[in-house]
Amino acid sequence: MLAVQGLRLLARNYRVAQGPGARAGEVDLIMRDPTGVLVFVEVRRRSRSQWGGALASVTRAKQLRIIWAARH
Repeated sequence: MLAVQGLRLLARNYRVAQGPGARAGEVDLIMRDPTGVLVFVEVRRRSRSQWGGALASVTRAKQLRIIWAARH
């Protein structure tokens, strides 16, 4: 689906050994759009919508780990 939108896959499951709170950071997909902008994708899924959906599962701590890995 992302490739159809013109995004090109650069890396999958990119990991940084140490991040905020001594936990590893990871970016599920790193892609580049047609204009050259890097796009960092977090792939999330929840089996039950009553738990708030995929977006609600990305906590502040998870956001910091993603940012840490993206800056690396």
